[in-house]
Amino acid sequence: MEISRREKELDSTVIKPADARKQQIKAEADAEAYRIQAEAKGKAEAIKLEGVAEAEKIKHRGLAEAETMLKKSQAWERYNQAAIMESYFNILPDLAKAVSEPLSRIDKIVLVGGDRGTGSAKITSQVAEILAQMPEVVKSLTGVDLKKYLKEKLTPEEKEEEE
Repeated sequence: MEISRREKELDSTVIKPADARKQQIKAEADAEAYRIQAEAKGKAEAIKLEGVAEAEKIKHRGLAEAETMLKKSQAWERYNQAAIMESYFNILPDLAKAVSEPLSRIDKIVLVGGDRGTGSAKITSQVAEILAQMPEVVKSLTGVDLKKYLKEKLTPEEKEEEE
């Protein structure tokens, strides 16, 4: 009986408190592991969200820069085109002068035949015809269509007509 009592005493004073302490330590360890895991997940999610936000920021900055570059290139294209046209228009008077210059060195002109009009009117009309062909000559030599350019610049835009 004494043994049985001692066993019960040992069981109640040592083993059961030790088992209880063991269960408590295990529960505390599980709780700590859960807390650490939840904290890690939270930090990982925060890092992920920061990365997504940074990626969006970079994307929007890139799109804005691309749009700015496109607008700059369009502006430069228009500027370059206008500068080229200006140089063509600056050259046109010299071209007309070069076409008509040989006529200025003529002392005497003898005209034979007389369909319609006087001889001087024919010369004037021929010079006018040559000058009228200059835009086509410029187009064939340079590829620049002066008539089209002037039409685009001098006619009101359709948007203004609709308003």
